[in-house]
Formats: sequence, structure tokens, C-alpha cells
Amino acid sequence: VKEEHASRIVVGLPLGTDGGDTTMSLEIRAFAAQLAQKTTVPVDFVDESLTSVRASDILLDRKRKSRRNKGNIDRIAACLIIEQFQRESPSPSGV
Repeated sequence: VKEEHASRIVVGLPLGTDGGDTTMSLEIRAFAAQLAQKTTVPVDFVDESLTSVRASDILLDRKRKSRRNKGNIDRIAACLIIEQFQRESPSPSGV
């Protein structure tokens, strides 16, 4: 947070198909609570459901090896999570 001068932390939350918590989302919430105790910046959640599937779809036009690379999928999924956060959260500065 200090190194990147982050003003907030956005955490992907893997909710169930009914929008409720899953075993993993409860673990993520516990991790985020620990994280929030160690920093002064806000920690926000974004539903990350199906971001890996959407990321894989984005990579369909790329080489087969690239499409199956979990690192590539995770990077694009992280971008999708941030984009969703930005769409859902009004910016106080109007940016």
C-alpha cells in the first residue's frame, strides 16, 4: 500500500450463484478483515463471480497456450474486478 501509494484496496469476493457467501468468500472476508487492521486505507469488496470465465473468453482470440495460462486469466480477471468496482462506485472527485 505504501509502495504503490494506494488510496484503497479492492478485493474480489467469490459469491455463490444466489449472491450469498461461499466457503471461499468467508475466507476472503476474514483475510480482508486482517488486512484492514494493518492499513489505514479502506478495503472494498467486488463480486468476482465469473470473472475468470469472462477473462478466458477475452483470451479466446489469442494463442491456445495463452488462453490456458492461469496467470494470464488471473491478470485479466483482476482488471475486470477493478473495472466493475469503478462502475459501481461513484468517484468523489468526479473522475
